[in-house]
Amino acid sequence: MTGAKHSIARYIHESDEKWIFDKGGHVTLWNGTEKDLGDGIRIINIGGHFAGSCILHIPFLSQKGVVLCGDTFVISPSKKHLAAMHSYPNKIPLALGEVQRIKEQMQPLEFDTIYAWIDSQSIESNAKEILETSLARYF
Repeated sequence: MTGAKHSIARYIHESDEKWIFDKGGHVTLWNGTEKDLGDGIRIINIGGHFAGSCILHIPFLSQKGVVLCGDTFVISPSKKHLAAMHSYPNKIPLALGEVQRIKEQMQPLEFDTIYAWIDSQSIESNAKEILETSLARYF
């Protein structure tokens, strides 16, 4: 189709609305803890360094499922640890209560892969175990 325009929706949690400088016509604000996008794909608001920090859970992209975490979690170069921080540049950790809340939200999810915001920092096996071990280190 020549000249056809494709629209891609961008779902942003309403808690982060103040950080949106140009909503354009493609931003959809949502609220709550979870948004179903169909086919088992869900956006989950887990908070963290921003109140609206979210992950995308896709249950069918790997054997146990995939989490796209953006910068909600930062994966170490060794891919053996993850961090959940209040401020990554300033190396300020989250409050323990916030880490515990995130840990509880991630617990029921099935996944073995986490894709981060850059390919070199993705974990393609045992990701849930690595996340659980990493979050346990906060306590």
